[in-house]
Amino acid sequence: MFVNLPETELEKIRKCSALLGWIGWGLIGLAALDVVSSIGICLAGKVSPEMLLSSFSAMTFKELLPGLLVLLAAQFGRYLFGLDARPRWLLKRGTFILCAAGVAYIYMLYDAISHMPGLFQTSEGQSLFVEGQILEALGWIIMIFVSAVVPNVLFFASKFVIAFVLAYTLRWVLPLIDEARMTA
Repeated sequence: MFVNLPETELEKIRKCSALLGWIGWGLIGLAALDVVSSIGICLAGKVSPEMLLSSFSAMTFKELLPGLLVLLAAQFGRYLFGLDARPRWLLKRGTFILCAAGVAYIYMLYDAISHMPGLFQTSEGQSLFVEGQILEALGWIIMIFVSAVVPNVLFFASKFVIAFVLAYTLRWVLPLIDEARMTA
């Protein structure tokens, strides 16, 4: 075994990784259920295909991607503490999954930025830039930018960076674990 932990600690790790596995598969199952129900609603004519596509992208970020990341964390923990002799299928492809998550967060960042022009319109569709009200419009722009744009950009940009850093780290850590096991 790579790490010499007491059996009670290994049992805790087994239980936690099993719980993480159930949570991960539960999230993936919810995403599949959402896909099936969304397709059914679309086929019934209740929602347009564009709304269906928007629903798929929302499901990806709310359920599917977190489910995959939770399963990846569970498999990494099992492998790190010697409960699995070899990395499982998902862990072997962890770098790809994390890079795909980074790309998905880039898309979400693009989506958040692309909706910025709509922030500068009133509910009636009129522009905030009405002649004679430049100072009021400038105040609205600053408020909207600080309260809506900056947090969204920082949120998705940080997730993107975290996903790529984890992918790079995982790429180098797995061979180190194998090497340490061989020398131990």
